[in-house]
Amino acid sequence: MTDTPIRPSADLTAAISAWINMAVLQLDEMRLNVMYACLEREGADVRVVVRLREGAIILEGTNEADGRRVELFREDVAPLRPDDGGFALPDSSERH
Repeated sequence: MTDTPIRPSADLTAAISAWINMAVLQLDEMRLNVMYACLEREGADVRVVVRLREGAIILEGTNEADGRRVELFREDVAPLRPDDGGFALPDSSERH
């Protein structure tokens, strides 16, 4: 056994980066412009939202000051379900 702490955030960051790069390639010009505007404006941001129960991963542009949010890209995935204190994928027969 090792004394090195488990850091799943490193793997998550790499996975998110790869997912965003894939999503950006699929954006039309309008959504791409919105994304860059959200990255450059004060009070705005871009975020990845994982909807566990719904089974979706969403790239959103947000402006917190205005309370506005726009869905830039969405990928439907298998929802996660509670399983013995954690989460697990449903049986393969239940996948979207």
